[in-house]
Amino acid sequence: TITPYQLQTIGPEELAAILKKSVATIRRNATRSPHTMPPRIQTQSKKNAYVWRLATVQAWLEEKEMVS
Repeated sequence: TITPYQLQTIGPEELAAILKKSVATIRRNATRSPHTMPPRIQTQSKKNAYVWRLATVQAWLEEKEMVS
């Protein structure tokens, strides 16, 4: 079953706080260097929306920790 946590989404402000970067850097990297960021949510209506699923961000960070 899917839990509410798995569906929780965050915007660039929250992601900036988690990654300790500025909101401008988050927006810039999401557009210019998406490979350096957690995967964003892509929808048909808002293909370039700055929205991330919190569970995906956490999994991405854990993966980065294992590689380091």
